[in-house]
Amino acid sequence: MIKQTLILLFFILLEIPKRILSLWLYPCAYQWRKELRTKEILWATYLFKSKFKPLWWLLNDSEKMKYGVEYANQDKYYPTLFWVNGEFLRSYYFNAIRNSFVNWNNWVAFKLGRKVKCLKRYGSINNFIELRQFTNGKRLYCEFYLGSKWQQFGWISCGRFEIDLLKDREKK
Repeated sequence: MIKQTLILLFFILLEIPKRILSLWLYPCAYQWRKELRTKEILWATYLFKSKFKPLWWLLNDSEKMKYGVEYANQDKYYPTLFWVNGEFLRSYYFNAIRNSFVNWNNWVAFKLGRKVKCLKRYGSINNFIELRQFTNGKRLYCEFYLGSKWQQFGWISCGRFEIDLLKDREKK
């Protein structure tokens, strides 16, 4: 369990440099997006095969596969300024500011595999920590409420690492 805790802490701390690098490097990845990915699908609905991983990790292949563009094609995700001022700004907001390094997260999930079962669970139905078995490893997941706001961090069932804070969600 110590190893899993260290992995969780590493991924939480990795969010800070990922966010900073994304703000700075995403314009390059966007500019070269056609050159960074192949047409071959690595993981259906999530990832194309890459030609150059470091910049490809900044892209969002799942949105490209779903909508044909580099961002979620729904105005509810964007401040008006980003929605009305063109494709690059929508893409930058969605992939550099809101969801940095989506292909990295999906690539890690692809390598880890899907959740097979819960090995251990500590806590109550609404506030808990789980040690989850995935196809290719074990990872931690934590869910809890602070007041009426829901918090989540760790590896979700598809194998993606996510952090969701201050969300509205009814208790189970």
